[in-house]
Amino acid sequence: LALFINGNAYYIGDSDSNKVQFGRMKYDKLKGLKLGIVPAVFALISYIVLILGKLGIVGDIALVIFRFANYHLVGYNQLIFGNESNAAELSWMSIAAALLCVIIVPLISHICYTLGYKRINLFERLVFKKK
Repeated sequence: LALFINGNAYYIGDSDSNKVQFGRMKYDKLKGLKLGIVPAVFALISYIVLILGKLGIVGDIALVIFRFANYHLVGYNQLIFGNESNAAELSWMSIAAALLCVIIVPLISHICYTLGYKRINLFERLVFKKK
């Protein structure tokens, strides 16, 4: 997941750095976070449904909706939820751990955008050594 986000966010950050340097735009510290929030909207909505399911407002479908919206993290979901099929039976710690599914994409996007803006390429630093 991080590799897919890395390339695009890094490129946008690098491009924005060039535009800011030549006065074509103003620097927005939160642009990377904003870029990551857009695809995370469905995960956020599913998290709200999960909380409503824990409170008993939404029925048994809450956990299914959350797992479907966050299918890309199926291993992590299995780890925190186990074999539970009802959101009301989950602990509040599991609900809190599920928040990571929501914030992971905006967080990675923000970090990669910032690295691109500052022109710090981790891949080059890991692969190539300076003499």
